[in-house]
Amino acid sequence: MRYVLFSDSERAVGLAERWGVRDAGLYGSPDDDDEYWTLRRVFAPTEEMRLNE
Repeated sequence: MRYVLFSDSERAVGLAERWGVRDAGLYGSPDDDDEYWTLRRVFAPTEEMRLNE
């Protein structure tokens, strides 16, 4: 599961999209949890988006 959540490989990204697991909202609330914002940045599809959030 860690591979699917955190790897940038094409296979992991494809599995994550199919399973719908790279959604920070599944793991925390934007109102209460720092983890939500951390995961949102990690799950961003490109490096540019990660830096701009």
